[in-house]
Amino acid sequence: MEKIKENLELCNCFIQIITKNVYEEGKEAGWLGNEIAWAKDSTPNGNMVIFVEKGIKASGLARQVTDNLEFDSKNLHEDVPNIIQFLRDLIRRVLL
Repeated sequence: MEKIKENLELCNCFIQIITKNVYEEGKEAGWLGNEIAWAKDSTPNGNMVIFVEKGIKASGLARQVTDNLEFDSKNLHEDVPNIIQFLRDLIRRVLL
């Protein structure tokens, strides 16, 4: 866990992808959300992007610190333009 914190402190942006299996397994393990809190402290200007699989509701800091982009893993090709735009916006913020 300390290694994750240390690496997040070196980053200038944060991208998290919350899928059904990550959400279910992470919630049970008690770690889902920790990374967002750690990244919030080390990423300036809200340089965070969180992708959330359709059917999952992001909660806590995941909803507060940045916009969430929902994607449908069964029809991902339909979401690609929005995903690209989300990432372009992140790149623009990081480079400013």
